[in-house]
Amino acid sequence: MPGLDPTTPPIPALPAPPEPVHRATLPHALTFFLTVAQRRAVLASLRRLHRSRETALLRALDIEATTPDRRNGRRT
Repeated sequence: MPGLDPTTPPIPALPAPPEPVHRATLPHALTFFLTVAQRRAVLASLRRLHRSRETALLRALDIEATTPDRRNGRRT
């Protein structure tokens, strides 16, 4: 082909694609909106239950948490 430099090294092979992600193992977001004062109050209440917001919320709602959390290794 015109314009190609024959001394240019070949392009390295691309890495193999990653394994497919199983959606059931991914975390799922829970979103709701609060006023600034409400957010501060909620976060302060959660801090009293546990340093992890996720764990504190589950405890406040009396929902059994998994141990350890498979998606990030944290204990909840």
